[in-house]
Amino acid sequence: MEVDEQVDMALERIDTEVQTTPDIESVELLVDRTSKSEQGCIVCGVGKGVKRYRLTDVQRDNFNHLLKYLSTMRNSSARSIRIALAIYLTKLRQGISNSVLATIFRLGDKRLVSHILQQVRQHLKSNFVSQHLGFIDITREEVLTHHQTTIANKLLTSQSDQVCVAIDGTYMYIQKSSNNTFQRRTYSMHKHHNLLKPMIITTTDGYILSVLGPYFADYKNNDASIIKYCLMNNEQDMLSWFKDDDIMIVDRG
Repeated sequence: MEVDEQVDMALERIDTEVQTTPDIESVELLVDRTSKSEQGCIVCGVGKGVKRYRLTDVQRDNFNHLLKYLSTMRNSSARSIRIALAIYLTKLRQGISNSVLATIFRLGDKRLVSHILQQVRQHLKSNFVSQHLGFIDITREEVLTHHQTTIANKLLTSQSDQVCVAIDGTYMYIQKSSNNTFQRRTYSMHKHHNLLKPMIITTTDGYILSVLGPYFADYKNNDASIIKYCLMNNEQDMLSWFKDDDIMIVDRG
């Protein structure tokens, strides 16, 4: 039997056996088990002794908790809210193309995947990010009490109300743009790739205090120039949160 005929028969079998409904409470993928050891969910890790969550890297309890922040979304004929979140988390974790996501989650085409990603991103930005990220989410007193390590207090501070934070730029790889100006501004001579640079501010125990940006990755935007820009323009009203004697830990990049 030719390979094309085998593929056609497999697709026909899938069409007859798999049903997709907008209000399901689980995420079903068209992926067969390759061995008897694959006894758990590859989306959220539910199963016997499963410790790897290969698609989303999010456990089921955390997945369901995050799902509550999408209560303003609606199910559609193409996908449920749960599937939409699974698609979004898989995109973040794996970085695979929209066309591959469309195949995995049995969607029409990559444009539908792009629309779903945009919907989830907008709802999480409104309902989740505003409550869990940024200087307005946590007070200085909470940082000093719960997120400042003893070693930071011993080595870096001289006063009890000094906050220590670490500031560093990270990278988000992006595709090469057809817009020449944007392509040049996002090309990093250091990484030899097109990317954007968010500036991450964390406490000394690793708690993410805020994320600034993202910023361009060309030679004009090293970490020092980005930090200077953030302070000069009072990004996210950060100057109202920090005090004069606070400690900012940076690297030489």
